[in-house]
Amino acid sequence: MDLLESVPLDGVQLNVASYRVVMNCLCSLLEMDKAVGLLGLMLGRGFLPHYAASNNLLIGLCDAGA
Repeated sequence: MDLLESVPLDGVQLNVASYRVVMNCLCSLLEMDKAVGLLGLMLGRGFLPHYAASNNLLIGLCDAGA
């Protein structure tokens, strides 16, 4: 997450696909606190998650028993 927060400072522009890849990885690892935090970061930066990322987040939350 720290990396994603510093990327725009390095002149690299993130997009929905960038966030989706990280979201999918976090959900696959059942790092749900981090995945939910990433969702907040995305929304705070004006990005709406792709439906597939939202689906993976919901599945991950269910698998984690949240």
